[in-house]
Amino acid sequence: MLAARAVVEGLAREGPVIAVVDDLHWAHAQLLELLRASAADPWSGPVLLLGLSRPDELEAVDALPTLELGALPTQQLRELGELALGPGAPAQVLDRVAARAPGTRCSWRRA
Repeated sequence: MLAARAVVEGLAREGPVIAVVDDLHWAHAQLLELLRASAADPWSGPVLLLGLSRPDELEAVDALPTLELGALPTQQLRELGELALGPGAPAQVLDRVAARAPGTRCSWRRA
């Protein structure tokens, strides 16, 4: 854990560091401990650690600061679909994507 912290802080001396950990609810216990330790003892440089987790699995990351984002409204999902698929995307495709992707939720709690 100390070695990982030393590497990240070394990189931060060169410039800002952003690390994204997806599926944090499946993370190894040592990674979660590193994240908890960093919440209790901030990095010595410009470091942003972003962990993504399922909202129903947040107990795995209980001691970490979390931010809750509500689901996107259907119209915004359609607009995102148009951006991804192009302005000529068929309406039925956009509606189907919006129906199957109701949005993402996560939580933010200050340490």
